[in-house]
Amino acid sequence: MQYPKHYYDRHWKDIIRSLFKEFVQYFLPQLYDDIDFSKPYDFLENEYPKIMQDERNKGTVINDKLVKVYLKDGKECWILIH
Repeated sequence: MQYPKHYYDRHWKDIIRSLFKEFVQYFLPQLYDDIDFSKPYDFLENEYPKIMQDERNKGTVINDKLVKVYLKDGKECWILIH
């Protein structure tokens, strides 16, 4: 008997995207205090695979998230969620 394939990582990624501010507040409270949430944050879906190019992983699904945020001091910061 074959069981249906579940995509738990996909659901997790959707939760992170939908509740990013709350995710950071819960899992990264020190970083949360430094992020300027009045500025937009951006999920870097296309940039992450370019940075992490690896011949061994071609064709595999990348389940990590890369997010660009701005800190309260004005600096840009990229957060990798693995």
